[in-house]
Amino acid sequence: MTLSNGHKGTDRVYSTLFVNGRCVRFLLDCGSTMNLLPASISETITATQLRPARSTLRMFDKTKLKTLGMMSAMVRHLLTHAEHQLDFYVTQREDALLGIDACQRLKLLRIVEKNICAVHDATTPACTSPTPPLPPSRPMPASRRRPSLIVPPQTVSPSR
Repeated sequence: MTLSNGHKGTDRVYSTLFVNGRCVRFLLDCGSTMNLLPASISETITATQLRPARSTLRMFDKTKLKTLGMMSAMVRHLLTHAEHQLDFYVTQREDALLGIDACQRLKLLRIVEKNICAVHDATTPACTSPTPPLPPSRPMPASRRRPSLIVPPQTVSPSR
């Protein structure tokens, strides 16, 4: 897994996995509910015909994403060697993308459920009543604190 170029606001998390034996670099997208594979890759890893797409895909901004069809492929994690058969929508875009379900199945991302206050259906309003006040904060126990050092950038000189 790698974090991209480091420019603030554009960091993205990627993981390289084997798809039907070929190395593919995937963007891990916890906001996506499906997986995408570029046509340029799907053509090299399967000889089977694409099947019709099950759904119309919409981007976050509600624009339609054109798909060429769907395919299934065996995906293997390079480190854990865990394998899962996954469905992919095939597109002309050159970005391979794994949605949240695949990320969780491959143990690339996890949701810490104890840190989530509530889960809502997308069609249900998130808040139907005023938000209750937060309980008073308590200091974190010393055993759970992590030491940190914050140094203003101008005080650090490059090492030679």
